[in-house]
Amino acid sequence: INRLESIKKTVSPTLVNKYKLSKVKKIDLIRVLNALYLLHFVVKESDGQIPDKKEFMFDAGKFFGVDLSKYDVDLSQTYRTENTQLNTEIFSQMIEETETAISQSSEKSSKK
Repeated sequence: INRLESIKKTVSPTLVNKYKLSKVKKIDLIRVLNALYLLHFVVKESDGQIPDKKEFMFDAGKFFGVDLSKYDVDLSQTYRTENTQLNTEIFSQMIEETETAISQSSEKSSKK
């Protein structure tokens, strides 16, 4: 708990409460952040090392205005109770949105 309190003090006050989740479910955010973490997309600015997962989730939660301190419980529960398709649906949606954006961009480029 002392570590979490020290992390809370280091989060930039300008980021806290600046953003919040809109239409995305909390568990989908956890799934995406977990994938980014597992792929080592995030490192500490101070030393380039991979952060502690709880620390990363806590800070990301602050950024989005949602409590992710029990992300591991939420993630474990959804892995146990939902099938693979439901657990990966957010990633399929991300692919579809990206493909649409690419298509629209290509259409705009060909009209020039």
